[in-house]
Amino acid sequence: MRQYLLIFTVFLCYTLQGQFVYTPDPVDVNARPNSTDIVADIEVTNMFDTDVSFLWSIERDAAPMEWEFQLCDQNLCYNWGVEDCPTSKPNLLVPGEDMLFMIHLNPHEIESQSQVNLRVYLESNTDSTIVNIPINYSIMTTSSSDDVSDPDNLVIYPNPTEDFFQIKSDDNVSEVLIFNIVGKRLATFNHTPGKNYDISELEKGLYLVRLLDKSNNIIKVLRLTKK
Repeated sequence: MRQYLLIFTVFLCYTLQGQFVYTPDPVDVNARPNSTDIVADIEVTNMFDTDVSFLWSIERDAAPMEWEFQLCDQNLCYNWGVEDCPTSKPNLLVPGEDMLFMIHLNPHEIESQSQVNLRVYLESNTDSTIVNIPINYSIMTTSSSDDVSDPDNLVIYPNPTEDFFQIKSDDNVSEVLIFNIVGKRLATFNHTPGKNYDISELEKGLYLVRLLDKSNNIIKVLRLTKK
């Protein structure tokens, strides 16, 4: 019986590879080393026809040891420095469901151009890999992020809010996505300058607003409080 279970697990892992898709692809992050919270926002979708329970790990390879990571998954945002998903808290995606990984980085003013890998693997077989997601970091004093409008000027107002919000310095924003704190997408809007976003139907709490440009690149992720 144990042998058949092992064969099934290996078969499931093999068939799942390529059935987990993620966006954006590639994941490129450009920022300055004096930034203290650099966010890589990655949406993962289960395209397979069965439920998948999985764990994750951050593999830093040659990234500086001074770099400190924090990951938020379907369950919660872990403490800074936690680079492996606890086995007691697997993530579960049903067929067609998606979730948001948010990987925060504090480079502690250390410059580097490094690739960090987010490995997603089956809960039932820690040696199995469903998908590897490479994240290409360019944390430099002069980076490609200097070539576009400074995302630090992008803010949501009013915040906190009861019914609606707007975006300031929104010239490069093309799309607005709203997620709850565990990464479930709640709404998607096409953006025009000065537009109001009605959130009166949302429950009180904390939400994440992801701002995309015309190329579907993530400009910034903002926290929004509904009161």
